[in-house]
Amino acid sequence: MAVVFGKLYLLYTTITFVFEAQYNFSHKFTGLSFLGLGVGMFVGVGVFGAVSDRKMMSRANESEGGELKPEYRLPIMFYGITLISMGFFIYGWTAENHIMWIVPIIGTFFVGTGLMATFVSSSETGNLCL
Repeated sequence: MAVVFGKLYLLYTTITFVFEAQYNFSHKFTGLSFLGLGVGMFVGVGVFGAVSDRKMMSRANESEGGELKPEYRLPIMFYGITLISMGFFIYGWTAENHIMWIVPIIGTFFVGTGLMATFVSSSETGNLCL
């Protein structure tokens, strides 16, 4: 989780610089570049929260005694780590090559979705939405 928080902090500190220097956003509009990350986090919580609960319940029903264990959420973390890597690749590559400004924001959407998948998967017990 420390690595994921470090990547999130790295993204927070570079978004302003990238969109002001590379895309000539003014100070007023630089904050709008965080929308991709925010919307991605919102989508990630909804999707991976529901998927994680279903996966945990199905794995608990497969086990003897139907006991809920926190490690049943860990397979979802694979998808989160993949989305984070894909999002950082899109964000970094397109920003360096001056691709249209919306494409790095789409990359931050994938990063936000992956972050929430990782956070949901690492919760110790989580809230089950039965």
